[in-house]
Amino acid sequence: MTMHRESALRALGISDRIDLDLNPTQLRKAYLKAALACHPDKNSGDKDAAKRFTELQEAYNFLLEGISAGQDAAREKARTLEIFDIFLRAMRGDNVELELKSLGIYRPSDMFGVDLSVAFDRRLAQLPSPSNAPNSNTYEDEEPPVDIQDAFAEAFADEGLDEEGNPLEGWARPPISDLEDM
Repeated sequence: MTMHRESALRALGISDRIDLDLNPTQLRKAYLKAALACHPDKNSGDKDAAKRFTELQEAYNFLLEGISAGQDAAREKARTLEIFDIFLRAMRGDNVELELKSLGIYRPSDMFGVDLSVAFDRRLAQLPSPSNAPNSNTYEDEEPPVDIQDAFAEAFADEGLDEEGNPLEGWARPPISDLEDM
C-alpha cells in the first residue's frame, strides 16, 4: 500500500491545519486516540478492525519517519552552517581550534577536503580541552594554548617546508637528462 501524507493525516484524524507544526508528541497522542477507537480487541465483532488498526500503524510510522527525517536534516544543516562559519573565521585568521575540538572535529581536513593530518595530529594534542580550559586569560600551571600559525609553521618546518609550503632549500631544477626522457 502506498501511503501519502494527506491520507496518513486523515487516518490519524489530524487536520491539515496543524500539518506544518506536527511534532512527535502530537502525532503520538493522535495515534493513541485513534488506536483505542479501532483496536481489534475493543471491536471484537468488527471484521475490518484489524485492517483499520494495521493501516493506522502504517500511517503513524510513515508520518513519524517523515518528522524524524526532517529533524535530522535540520540538525545536519545547522551543524554544516556552524562548521562553515568556523571555517570562514579560520580563513580570516581567527583561532578556532577549541571550537572545532568542542564539536568533535579533531581533523579539520575531514570537513575541508585538505589532508593536514600530519600537522594536526601532533599539534592538537597540545591544546587544552574546553572542559578544563580556564575562564580567564591566565594559565596557572599550564602553558598557553598553541597558536595555529605557530603549529603550522612548526609542522611545515618538520617536513622541510616554509610557511607557504615551499621547500626550505628552494626548488631544485631536475637534471637535463631527466627532462630529455620525458
